[in-house]
Amino acid sequence: MLFSSFTFIFVFLPIVWIVFHLLKKARFKSHYKVAKIFLIVSSLFFYAFWKVAYLPILLSSIIINYTLAKLILKNSTSLVALKSSATNGGGGITI
Repeated sequence: MLFSSFTFIFVFLPIVWIVFHLLKKARFKSHYKVAKIFLIVSSLFFYAFWKVAYLPILLSSIIINYTLAKLILKNSTSLVALKSSATNGGGGITI
């Protein structure tokens, strides 16, 4: 499926758009989370529609990037402390 195909423009996009907004406006607990998960699944379906063999590559890339981002955020507090000590004359390390 291409972005300019009739299938995308007249079938996939309207369905995803309508369902996303219905889920977002729903009145149940964690409705925003469900709407976001629906968008993720929809985009994975969109890319898998072209060639399913590329889906594991995409999923592994997502998992690796998510894991690295979590590690960066976990260690960012120690980097902030190191940077503040360096700017306060606590050492010669600058980040």
